[in-house]
Amino acid sequence: MTFGLRNAGQTFQRFINEVLCDLDFVFVFLDDILNRFFVRRRAQTARLQSVRTPPAPCLNPAKCLFGFETLSFLGFQVSADGIRPLPDCINALVQSERPTTCDQLRRFLGTLNYYRRFVKRSSWPQAIIHDYLAKKKNKHTIDWTLELENVYEKCKADLANATLLVH
Repeated sequence: MTFGLRNAGQTFQRFINEVLCDLDFVFVFLDDILNRFFVRRRAQTARLQSVRTPPAPCLNPAKCLFGFETLSFLGFQVSADGIRPLPDCINALVQSERPTTCDQLRRFLGTLNYYRRFVKRSSWPQAIIHDYLAKKKNKHTIDWTLELENVYEKCKADLANATLLVH
């Protein structure tokens, strides 16, 4: 591995992209390969298994999921209808305790940013939190004002009502 294990993920991703570059029906993220066409799945899976670029990766049937209508992928629930945040992740965030330090509030803001495409007009309440955090250091405790509390609760409620994105 060039330059140690720090670049292992990027090197593996590049390798998989090169091996599967001719298969335009798949999306690859490290060792996860998604096939977007459910109808032609069998023929395409056979084509995927027939890739023999040396050294070729092999599929382990015990770790493969075939024929699912819905699956979890990178924190999202993907189906033929569209994509939405995983309900378990959203529930965990909504039911979590209120952050006590600025570092914890930054983590909350990071999670909101990860799911921002599902929430309409999510930037203005997050801007209030971001402005508050710009003046503080990580270990500082949070001085909860009424405005900050309302914005925090609004962000949680908006995320709980996240919409389905159709593809």
